[in-house]
Amino acid sequence: MLGCSIGGSPGEVNPANRMPSLAFAGGDAETTPPVTIAYGDKMPIPFRFVKDAMSTQHSFGVTRMMCDPALGAKELVVVDARFPVGQGHAFHKHPGQEEVIYVISGRIEQWVGEDYHELEPGDTAFILPGQVHASFNIGNEEARIVAILGPAVGESGTTTVDVYDELPWREIRRK
Repeated sequence: MLGCSIGGSPGEVNPANRMPSLAFAGGDAETTPPVTIAYGDKMPIPFRFVKDAMSTQHSFGVTRMMCDPALGAKELVVVDARFPVGQGHAFHKHPGQEEVIYVISGRIEQWVGEDYHELEPGDTAFILPGQVHASFNIGNEEARIVAILGPAVGESGTTTVDVYDELPWREIRRK
């Protein structure tokens, strides 16, 4: 049997980077899984179906947590967000978390700092930890994005600090 590990012995977590160790096993592909991933002292739950994801209604739309600490995630969070026409998640930041926003449908006015671009399906934006940003639906139909944040923090996986009522953010879209 062939064995290999990355970051320590198979099944160990490297404390320096909290990455799981990988163990590659040779053998019959139907009876021996080719890769085993161990994460700490328990295996994460591998699936969350959209019908089971918790939906939360916000003033800007609806979010669904697709991957978060409740699922076993330690390094990232995946959020499905839907914005009605004319709505959006006003200026905010996530201290200690970077974020990627991926547009699934609709048109998004995406702000990162004091710059913005209009994003369409397939476009992405990268946001540094603690960087102020906002997403607004500027299309004529519901817009949908997937936000991926990391690392996961706290029970919910994210920390959001609203700054939309502070300068320059409360006036920036009026210019």
